Amino acid sequence: MTRSLTAYHPRPKGGATAPFTLGTALLAASLLLASCGGPSAPPATTPGTGTNTAGRAALSVTASTPVLTTNLNAPTQLRVAGVAPADVTVQVTGAPESLTVKVGAGVADGAATVLPLTVTGTAPEGTAVQMNVTAGGRAASLTLPVTAFERVIIPASSGEAYAASSIGTGRGGQLTLVASPNGAASAEARHSLLHFDPAARTLTAQAVNIAQDQETILSHAVTPDGTGWVSVSATSARGVSLINLRTQQTFRPGVPDLPSRLNVTPDGSLWFMAPSVSALVRLNPAGTITRVPMDPGAEWLTAGADGRLYLGRSGAAPAILALDPVSGEQNTYPVTLVRQSQPGNLTAAPDGTLWFIEGTTSTVVHLDPRTQKQTPLTLPGTDPRPSRLAALPDGTVWVMDGREKVLHRVQGGRVTLTLPLPRDPAGQVLVPDALGGTADSRLVFTAGGALYLQQ
Repeated sequence: MTRSLTAYHPRPKGGATAPFTLGTALLAASLLLASCGGPSAPPATTPGTGTNTAGRAALSVTASTPVLTTNLNAPTQLRVAGVAPADVTVQVTGAPESLTVKVGAGVADGAATVLPLTVTGTAPEGTAVQMNVTAGGRAASLTLPVTAFERVIIPASSGEAYAASSIGTGRGGQLTLVASPNGAASAEARHSLLHFDPAARTLTAQAVNIAQDQETILSHAVTPDGTGWVSVSATSARGVSLINLRTQQTFRPGVPDLPSRLNVTPDGSLWFMAPSVSALVRLNPAGTITRVPMDPGAEWLTAGADGRLYLGRSGAAPAILALDPVSGEQNTYPVTLVRQSQPGNLTAAPDGTLWFIEGTTSTVVHLDPRTQKQTPLTLPGTDPRPSRLAALPDGTVWVMDGREKVLHRVQGGRVTLTLPLPRDPAGQVLVPDALGGTADSRLVFTAGGALYLQQ
């Protein structure tokens, strides 16, 4: 059963909206205005300082975030050192008509003045605004890039905020969300996939024909025909099931494992890892189930762009394992960051390389299987703790750091943009449940019962 739901779509200058429902829940896409802090906010960081203006001495002007964002509710403040609030004037230039940047009243914070910024609207990629600050005959300018998001509320008929365990790309560029079994408790969420169309800003709930007991959809994979498979868990003796969404056929692989990372190879075969029997389980298009022995401790199955299947092996001999599903050839790439490495969160990049997080040292690593070279990524912050990765079609990789409460964009092996995590209306940080990307390489993530789409 498929139900099409049309979201409210924010428009730069105000436009028509159309409500839609899922069961009895109301779904809305809405703008969340960026909140403003006062002098008690954390000390300002320094993404850049003011520059000299001709004929005047320079002011020291910094911003509390290196980038302005919309719909994340992440506060940004200007901090002008050594001046009183009454002396400060700020003029904003460079903002497109679709974007509004308002500067709040200055508040004294010791010897400095703090001015809150409110950012609303939309802005194309590459937008930057300039803050021209004057005070007591001195002047400075500060340029800040802008990254805009749309925020779409995801319905949860149980009353709990919807939480996704994964975001995958499906047919026609649609994104498929799988509800977290620990986050969305309702049967409707546990027995449905949620498809999001980034172009139309619509959500479609696709119910899966499974028994109405404690069964929960664990994972989803797209097949060559554009439909897909799901894995389903159960507390009963029936164990794990695999369901073909096109034929509605159910297969039982005969293992007790809970497959949370389904993968489909180009020949249409479905694969998942079964640690209990140290094997990869394959279900071919004819419906035959076979097993390929793999080393104990192998997890995080992911299909690479080169057609091979990859896993991370922890333990005394940590490594990235590779299997050619056609020839059966296996390769091993030892991970030697520390003796007891824990390679996880394997993520395939479109150029045939891999990214993973080494859990013991909390290090993001880039692996090129062709050269066997492994390159650690240096993340900013005092104590970075990456926990999620997403590789986009253009080669961009996004890294979530829950400890530093930021999202990093990685390009060319280095961090090129850092965004704050979103906050709820009370100012509490919302840690994303899942990261993903659109077909045109825009970041998508879910947090606090909402989907955030980079504009």
